Amino acid sequence: MSILNDLETAFTRPAFRQQAGEIVGGECLALFKQGLEDNDAFIRETCQQLAEALRARARGELEEEDIRVVLEGLQEQLAIQMTNAQIAVRSRMQSIVEQLISLSLSVLITAL
Repeated sequence: MSILNDLETAFTRPAFRQQAGEIVGGECLALFKQGLEDNDAFIRETCQQLAEALRARARGELEEEDIRVVLEGLQEQLAIQMTNAQIAVRSRMQSIVEQLISLSLSVLITAL
């Protein structure tokens, strides 16, 4: 899972730690690991898309506005999927995907 290594590198940079703090980076990495290993395809694929977008932002390939559009699209997809999901899957969507999107919108994309 080199994408996790890429994010870990980005999250440990001094500039990121100054903006977001060490705890946020660690929390996000744990959520990504959990999401990328989840048995639900939507959760895995959404976490993969989110991780790729954040990696692209960290590499300077996406502007902040571009990644916000991506995240808002993922947020809309999440709302639709949560409506149709079973309770157990919906709970994991909320605890993993929704939390990652929220943290990304509020802290990560600015800090990267």
